[in-house]
Amino acid sequence: MEENHWETFRGIDFGVAGEFKVKVEDEEARNRTDSTTFGLHQCVYTVGPVESQKMVKKGSLGNQISKEQFVFLASLNKHPNAFFVENYYMDGDGIGCLVVESLNGRFQSWLNYQVDTKNKQPSAPTLFTADGRMLPTLRTIILSLCSFVEHVLEKRWYPRHLTMDDLYLKMMNNQPTLKVLMSDVIQGTTPTRIASVWNHVKEIITHCCTLDNATLSGGSSSFYDFIGRQSKRVPLETYPDAWSYADKSAYLLLIMQEEMVMMKRYVQASGIVWPTEDGLIQPMLQLILDHDKTSTYDTDVPWDYIRLCRNVNKKFDVPKSVKAVIKDHIGFLKKMEEWTPMIWANLYETIGPLSLRR
Repeated sequence: MEENHWETFRGIDFGVAGEFKVKVEDEEARNRTDSTTFGLHQCVYTVGPVESQKMVKKGSLGNQISKEQFVFLASLNKHPNAFFVENYYMDGDGIGCLVVESLNGRFQSWLNYQVDTKNKQPSAPTLFTADGRMLPTLRTIILSLCSFVEHVLEKRWYPRHLTMDDLYLKMMNNQPTLKVLMSDVIQGTTPTRIASVWNHVKEIITHCCTLDNATLSGGSSSFYDFIGRQSKRVPLETYPDAWSYADKSAYLLLIMQEEMVMMKRYVQASGIVWPTEDGLIQPMLQLILDHDKTSTYDTDVPWDYIRLCRNVNKKFDVPKSVKAVIKDHIGFLKKMEEWTPMIWANLYETIGPLSLRR
């Protein structure tokens, strides 16, 4: 390790009391995926008798890192996607520097590697499926970014320019974990500022799509549109873009188990109506209605449509002519999506996840 400097600095009473030493490698650290540099330096960080491998984020004359910035960044340390900041010191030139956790590289470098892998092996998509669905690893990274942004906004801080340069990855249990280092943050939030931050998040997703030449499909497109509108009651994590048919089946049952007056109101508010064709109820639905001798349904009431869907999904008591077409309850769920492509998104955004957890 080439020695850039080896000096003793005194802690500023945040997490570390007393003296610590930082021995910084002269050359910048390199991304694991492509060996390009990514703006941090390897270092040996010593506190008392304990020596560990960390990294250093150096400021510059044009982009100073202040003690106040350090205190803010360190206040985010408890969030799992925060760039964990260990300490702060001034180097020999009077430039502020951060001692931070060791990382594997930039998010951008990882994206480049994934796209390059896909180009070499087209049968192994890594970011999006061929039909535009976001794959689990990328979706988890985006959810992590959204969770971190929510955390910062709750503290009433405004990240003015959230970009790809703020995003890093750390491999944990052989999975990439997002780490965010905010570079331009000021105090105070307003509705306009909050909307601006979520637009930055969407720009990052759009960048991923452009890089992979992908167009978001219906479910992933709805997920994208919902970003910034999520809440504690209706979170982003359980959004239906990633639901299996078992989840969808369970969701119909959960709706029926809730307080009926409230659920009727929610279903009405969701905008869902009975599917029609040429002004009449869908022929397959009409066959099911005519076949059912035990229940009655009002085709002007959206709640009754969801009730019918639950009953068919649960019992699959349908005419033979219908069974010949859709085979089983999953076939019926697919028909629901064909008739109303946004049905799960509309229900979820109005009702929330209920007790459905992933």
